[in-house]
Amino acid sequence: GVRMISLTGGEPFLHPQLPQVIQQMDQHGILSSTMTNGLMLNPNKLIPILEAGLNSLCFSLDTVDPGIYRSIRGVPIDPVLNGLRYASNVRKDFPSLVIFSINCVISKANIHSLVPLVEFCSELNIKVGFQPLHNSFDSTYNPQELKFFEDDLALLNSQIEMLLKMKQQGYPITSYNEYLLGFPDYLVYKRLPEGTTCTAGYTTIAIDTHLNVKSC
Repeated sequence: GVRMISLTGGEPFLHPQLPQVIQQMDQHGILSSTMTNGLMLNPNKLIPILEAGLNSLCFSLDTVDPGIYRSIRGVPIDPVLNGLRYASNVRKDFPSLVIFSINCVISKANIHSLVPLVEFCSELNIKVGFQPLHNSFDSTYNPQELKFFEDDLALLNSQIEMLLKMKQQGYPITSYNEYLLGFPDYLVYKRLPEGTTCTAGYTTIAIDTHLNVKSC
């Protein structure tokens, strides 16, 4: 059966009945997870969601640099960082919230600002995971300035090595070493590490708001 439902978007915090949806999942013994861009992390929005029994809260944050953030997202970063600090302070009051993390998508726009992001996460004791930039299959928005090319391989390798070193030093990076080491080849050539089998299609079903099953 279904063990977990992850509410993504778009922006899940825009849904007026998000707390009720999470509460229904809790009552049926289904783990609840949601991802947010953090722009709506204020007490009026966040507390009812946590009170409903949310189990996993992940923030999509690619940088803590205000200029880079605005260039990627088109909005100021201050509300997001303030919301993250607030959520970090209140999470201890909600024992049902067992996962509290940040997800960072590595692209050419933020490749030089990964270290400050990890340091920020460490200061707030927030775990951070990384994923490579994927093409957006449901959108025509795939800007070239975010993509890597062959002459970026040396830069990519050096930044991944830095992340691995920080992880070894105890910084709260959750991504597996082998996974991170595969990023340069994937980001440049869209090539998975040898012997890798993607199991997402066997373990996860993506469903949109109209109950259509979507591709991975």
